[in-house]
Amino acid sequence: MFLGFEPSKLLLGTAAVIALLVVERVRGARPISLRVRIAGARAPLRWAAYACAVLTIMTLGVFDSAKFIYFQF
Repeated sequence: MFLGFEPSKLLLGTAAVIALLVVERVRGARPISLRVRIAGARAPLRWAAYACAVLTIMTLGVFDSAKFIYFQF
């Protein structure tokens, strides 16, 4: 039913695609770099964006201790 994916991962993937489409739509209206917009924002908004970025990486990152495959070469 969920194409072989766990429902939570399917929901997360769908939300990520929707977020990318929204960002693309907003950037199409104003072709200003996101980095420039964040740098020009007030400090609380800027720090909130930084915190969201760090929390997203910490939440969605893959941190298993798998062997690095290129060590075999």
